[in-house]
Amino acid sequence: MREREPNTRLLHTAFKSNRAGQVGEALTPPVVLTTSFYFPSLEKGAAVARGDEPGFVYTRGGNPTLRTVEETVSTLEGAEDSLVVASGMAATTSTLITLLKPGDHVVAGAAQYGGTYGFLHGVAARMGVSFTTVDATDVGQLERAIRPETRVVFVETVGNPMMTVTPIDAVATITRSRDIALVVDNTFASGALYRPLSQGATVVVNSATKYMNGHGDTIIGTISGAATVIAAIKDTVNQLGGIANPLAAYLMWRGMATLYARMAVHSDTALQVAEALEAMPGVARVRYPGLKSHPQHDWIASHFTGGRAGGMMSIDLDPHTDVAAFVDHLALFHRAVSLGDTTSLIEQPTSLTHRKLTEAEQASMALTPRTLRLSIGLEAPADLIEDLRQALATAR
Repeated sequence: MREREPNTRLLHTAFKSNRAGQVGEALTPPVVLTTSFYFPSLEKGAAVARGDEPGFVYTRGGNPTLRTVEETVSTLEGAEDSLVVASGMAATTSTLITLLKPGDHVVAGAAQYGGTYGFLHGVAARMGVSFTTVDATDVGQLERAIRPETRVVFVETVGNPMMTVTPIDAVATITRSRDIALVVDNTFASGALYRPLSQGATVVVNSATKYMNGHGDTIIGTISGAATVIAAIKDTVNQLGGIANPLAAYLMWRGMATLYARMAVHSDTALQVAEALEAMPGVARVRYPGLKSHPQHDWIASHFTGGRAGGMMSIDLDPHTDVAAFVDHLALFHRAVSLGDTTSLIEQPTSLTHRKLTEAEQASMALTPRTLRLSIGLEAPADLIEDLRQALATAR
């Protein structure tokens, strides 16, 4: 029998995980909001707590709704096991805290989410963990930054907000040969466009708040990898308390049901918008991996599903264009952080998501106040293009 397509497997995982199929059982995974679970006897409770029998004790350590969603995420990522946690940052920090100890070193991609940068500078530094940032598109530079005490390489598949693309397969070859964990933040791509685990990553984290949920109505994160690694991270999450709320997990599952369809629309629309922006007066540069002008376009074309590059891009406005006037005159792009929503969003990283970086740190990423990050939604491409055109005309 032919293997079913990824989208089909994703849609039917929750049905199987939920053990539906009996008369009167729920087709949609129920939201189990209880804190604790009942045991018919002391012996039964002890057996479940030890892991000798299936079941749940307390939602901080596991819950039927969470487990259904975790099994669905594993199908999406091609993982042995997965966790859903309170946020994307909970996914990143719980993973790194588990894999690192005082004296260890991290090599991290320079183009990264501001929250990750803040964690490495803050909590990780106080733990006695050092880090070096590199241009993760340059595999040679990344390899030269590895030290004897390096235990983790942390990169984003597509860097936030500069849209640099890390060749995960090439980086994984290096980390595997040195027994270093490769942790990949796959938020911009999601498992629908790219599966880092299949290319040799150790752990994949996502801010599932973004594309995996896709509707801007819940905050949640995911962690995927080998069962032994996930078990260790789960223990950290349980101790730190960064668990996901079952209702948030259900909302994410509901969003995941349309993930493949949404990512196709986001990607196709973003490519049309990016091509139009390249020709618009007032725009000095467009960074979108789907454009042939992007330095890593060929890698995306050969590694991402269907060659689609997702819905994220950034632009630099030229010196003759008023940044505030442009942003404030947009009618269809909501001025807001986050990304992956049904509607298009725009933000200025230097004043919002990356505001805590020093000017020197921002400059090292080529990030300036003229840089804007765009999340392309599900609107008609022609409408978004016209909105951008009229705002640019007003701001020049």
